[in-house]
Amino acid sequence: MPSQRFVVIGEEHCGKTCFVDSLLGQDFLPRSIHNSRNVEIKVVHSPDLQTPNVEVEEGPEGEPKKYTNLKEASKWIGDLLMRASDSQMGDRLTVTLNTNQSADMIIVDTIGGNPSKPETMDIIRRNISNSANIIVLVMNALSLKEDNIELKNRWFSLIR
Repeated sequence: MPSQRFVVIGEEHCGKTCFVDSLLGQDFLPRSIHNSRNVEIKVVHSPDLQTPNVEVEEGPEGEPKKYTNLKEASKWIGDLLMRASDSQMGDRLTVTLNTNQSADMIIVDTIGGNPSKPETMDIIRRNISNSANIIVLVMNALSLKEDNIELKNRWFSLIR
């Protein structure tokens, strides 16, 4: 079982997925899409593995699907995220990445949230309720300006 569990939170399009990719050491997740589902990546370090592979819990026929091409896996993940229905809002899509480039860990890339919308914050709050988590709040530079104190306070009150 991985010893670290990262939960990455922040507003939409603030760089959460770029941060996740930097933890993974490779471009993996699709970017710049409206994401209404959380993506949980279980990273399994396999030092002797020559080619990384990915298993997505929801393959094209509803069964888990294994990919040896990360770009194909990323495209399928993007397709799943883009066509998620309102009833899947906040549901978790689980992906297992077997790689020789990263340590064992779990990373949850949460939906982009607005801290003033209770329904979004409830979804994020459920993901950070485990005290073993390392919570990473990603904010864009404009959100860090002094006149955005209220926004920062809402995010920080969520993770206290």
